[in-house]
Amino acid sequence: MSEAVVRLVGFEELTKRLNDFAPRVARNILARAVYAGAVIVRNEARSRCPVRTGKLRRSITIRKRKSRRGAMEV
Repeated sequence: MSEAVVRLVGFEELTKRLNDFAPRVARNILARAVYAGAVIVRNEARSRCPVRTGKLRRSITIRKRKSRRGAMEV
């Protein structure tokens, strides 16, 4: 299995800027950003999966839900 490295740049500045917004607006901004990232991951996974019947490719989806703690999960 391959290994992925993620490097976050500007996270502190992002946090400061999000604090300038109302909490509800900041949550919406973050939710949209996370969803946009999930679309990229989903599309890449679909393009790399083997295709015989297409069921596997169609099964790679994005789901949004609230966790037990009330946080949004994608």
